[in-house]
Amino acid sequence: MEVALVEDSNSTSMCFNVDGLIIEGDHDMSYRQSAESMIDTSTKSMCRRKSVSFGEVEVREYERILGDNPSTKNGPPLGIGWNYLPEPTTLTVDDFESLRLPKRKRNSSALVVPDFVREHIIRRHCGLSRTQIRTEIKFVELARKERQHTIATLHFEPCQELWEGIRRKIKKAVKISRAA
Repeated sequence: MEVALVEDSNSTSMCFNVDGLIIEGDHDMSYRQSAESMIDTSTKSMCRRKSVSFGEVEVREYERILGDNPSTKNGPPLGIGWNYLPEPTTLTVDDFESLRLPKRKRNSSALVVPDFVREHIIRRHCGLSRTQIRTEIKFVELARKERQHTIATLHFEPCQELWEGIRRKIKKAVKISRAA
């Protein structure tokens, strides 16, 4: 059992590290002396309260692109590109919080962007025509159908793997018999 007294110089409380378990609290002197007698001096370290604070928030706006996500049911999927505006917006945390939209419930329906809005965003930001968007939607629909096919045939996977193993063994046996 390893016991270490970990003192915080800014506080009257003590922390005891007993085999990785931190025990904290205000203890009387006799408790402290008995704990100190159990401590190996090489295991002493400081118990510091850790905190994080932020001064400014840097907001970087990325380009919006025509995506390829097959989970979009209708219309074109939105995506985020790699390019961003060269000058980020810098705000204090308080300013950022005051400008932010109020918190909303994070259910899936609250996050859905209607298909006509997505199409408008893509046409405005990407400069694509409706024909180009429709062509891309066809590729997305094809990927969605392939995904649905995979899900539908997933329970056949063990049989398919067994069959593939048998085919490999037969091919190997035929190859060996031809070589002989």
